[in-house]
Amino acid sequence: MTRRAVRGRDQAVGGGGDHRHTRPSASTTHDDDDDDGGVVGDAARGGAADDVPISASLYGPERLAFVLSRVVSLPRRPIRPDDLAPYDQLHYEGTRRLLAFLRDAQAAFGGDAASARVRVLDIGAGIGGPARAISGHLGSAGAVDAIDIRDDLCDCHRRLNDLVGIDSATIRVVQGDILGTALRGEYDIMVAQLVFLHIADKAQLFRQVHQGLRPGGRIYIEDYVACDGAADNDDDQGMLRDSVGVPARSLLTRGQYEDALAAQAMRIVQWDDCTSAWSAFVWERAERFLADADGLQGTHPAMFQAMAHFYTTTAKLLRHDIDADLYPKTRARIGPGWVPAPVSIRGVAIVAVAL
Repeated sequence: MTRRAVRGRDQAVGGGGDHRHTRPSASTTHDDDDDDGGVVGDAARGGAADDVPISASLYGPERLAFVLSRVVSLPRRPIRPDDLAPYDQLHYEGTRRLLAFLRDAQAAFGGDAASARVRVLDIGAGIGGPARAISGHLGSAGAVDAIDIRDDLCDCHRRLNDLVGIDSATIRVVQGDILGTALRGEYDIMVAQLVFLHIADKAQLFRQVHQGLRPGGRIYIEDYVACDGAADNDDDQGMLRDSVGVPARSLLTRGQYEDALAAQAMRIVQWDDCTSAWSAFVWERAERFLADADGLQGTHPAMFQAMAHFYTTTAKLLRHDIDADLYPKTRARIGPGWVPAPVSIRGVAIVAVAL
């Protein structure tokens, strides 16, 4: 859930005359073969400030160093992509929904991993857990571009790929801004997990998505949407803005989401309300983290405090059908004065098709 953005490649990007193989403009990206690139776009365009606590909470330098140190000390050799799961699969419910989407998309395309090459762009790829899962699922039938706006996340992603034997021909890691990238219909699939909530300009965002997908191409989105009246909940709006990196009052309602995608010639074919499952996940995550806190708090106190703050904040936001008393450590850290109100946001998994 970081302020991340992306840009394309050969699975997403290739070369040659076919529009599905067009390489996005190099001027807006930084990929494995070009170490001179820089970030295109900034907080105003991406929708989150550089000093938003989310960066320190989940993806600060200390956290990245911690992840790399844990991974290199794993006893198994060679290290396999699945061995990284405790450190690189940071999204709600892991990869279950993502892999189900990939299977459904391949079926919709009329082929499977053995017969149809699939080009994928992972938007806001972070340190690469989902990109590696996508690549592992597709095998040689797919090519993955994994794009993020932050150099340090891209570097960590590449280093983790190296450790598990994934080369840049399999996953091309690109640093760039989805809002400023030249896309030309080169992708069969796009994936954006808890990324779009950080971007204020949804019209430009969805325009870019449509430009990057071939006709009939599909995007899988995990996102927050606003309930009716959500903008009036000042407490939740403050937490979203200050601790999660969501631009002020920028979340769309379901109707607004549908209209915004339709305006860019995309049709929603699946809308799953994940609020109950995500609520249970974030409360259980916070409780596990706090229950196992002694070692981390002693060795990495700043990282512990930042992560504990983020985990308890998302628990406060995603409180649907939760009995907080079943999570005593989380409840205690939140404080005795907190009274849960009806949720003002919902978690959703969306599949949309480019028309």
